[in-house]
Amino acid sequence: MTSTAISEEAPDTIIMTYSFPSPLITPISLGDNLYHQVIIQGAPCSGNPGEPLLPTKGAYLLLPADTTIDSITITGERTQVGSGLTIVPCGAPVPLIPNAPEVVPQPDQLLYQSNEEFPGELFSEVGVYQFRGYSILVLLLSPVQYIPATGDVFYYPSLTITVSLPKELHENVMY
Repeated sequence: MTSTAISEEAPDTIIMTYSFPSPLITPISLGDNLYHQVIIQGAPCSGNPGEPLLPTKGAYLLLPADTTIDSITITGERTQVGSGLTIVPCGAPVPLIPNAPEVVPQPDQLLYQSNEEFPGELFSEVGVYQFRGYSILVLLLSPVQYIPATGDVFYYPSLTITVSLPKELHENVMY
């Protein structure tokens, strides 16, 4: 669920809130190892091989005409939903050929021994794209954070995106 607001007091600011249902944490066995999988409906899991496989959600914000992005901030209240968990690692791509060997995902040992939150940021900026003369900001939201060394899992029930847009005239090369 999302909500959007453009304030009369701050017309150069877009505020959008994304809400996420509570995560489901289930045990999963891979090879000889027991892991935990975090599932949030509407937020598919993604990551790079060896990284913890966590839910993410794409956010698409239509930008007003003739603007650029000054800053992006994301806020939310986190809740701890687990401790002592080992999140399943993301696997490498598998070739679509007959009789391809089964490959069990292996965790990046350096990352899984870390006391730092992973992914550490609540969002990553994918980019600003043009479509039929409109500018669309694309973000990848991370509503779940994980501390591998302790197994602590934190969840953000909602994330509020604030985009500051200083007014700048620029020529759209597409039109």
